[in-house]
Amino acid sequence: MRTILVYASKDVTAQMRRVVEELDRPGSEAAMGKNIEMTLTLLRCSTKPPTTATSLPPDMEPVAKQLRAATQYKDIQLWDVVPMRLQEGRDTHEDLRLPGNGVAGQVAIGNMTIHPEAVYRKDQGRYVRFSHLNLSFKMPYSTGNQFQYINAGINTSGDFMEGQKTVLGKVSGVEDEDAIFAVIALKVLD
Repeated sequence: MRTILVYASKDVTAQMRRVVEELDRPGSEAAMGKNIEMTLTLLRCSTKPPTTATSLPPDMEPVAKQLRAATQYKDIQLWDVVPMRLQEGRDTHEDLRLPGNGVAGQVAIGNMTIHPEAVYRKDQGRYVRFSHLNLSFKMPYSTGNQFQYINAGINTSGDFMEGQKTVLGKVSGVEDEDAIFAVIALKVLD
C-alpha cells in the first residue's frame, strides 16, 4: 500500500515526515531506482569514400543512413560498443579504452559520467531523464613523425526514449573529414 502510519507526538511526526520525504526523493540512497541497460555505440565517420566494404550491425544501418543523408560523412564504421548498467538516481562513471592501433600505437581513451535522474512514462512509452551525460576523449593524432592528443567530448542532458536509438552528437577529430558519433539505446528493467 506504500503507506507509513506514525502514532507519536507532533514534533516526532514532523521529524518522521521530513525523513520520509528525504528518503522518497529520486537519487536518495534509500530510493529504489529502476535499473537501466544502456548501450553506447561509437561510429567512426569519414568524408572519404570507403576503401573496403564494411558492414554495420543491422540495427545501426538506419542510423548510418540518416547520418549519410544529414551530414557530409559517407564512410561510417563501427568503432566500439559499450554496454552499461545504470541505476535511476545514481551517478555512473565508466573509463573507456577504445580499440584500434591509433597513431604510432597510441590508443584513444575516454571516460563517461552519467546521471539518470528519473524514469517516467509518456503516451509513446518510457523515457529516461539524464541530468547530465558527459563523454570525453583523448584521441591521438599525427604531427608528422610525432603524435599528440586532442581532447574532445560531448556534454548533454535531456529525456531519451526507451528502445529508440539516439545520436547524442559528434565528437570532432583533428581533421574536418573525420568524426566520431555517439549513439545510445536504453532499456528500463522492471
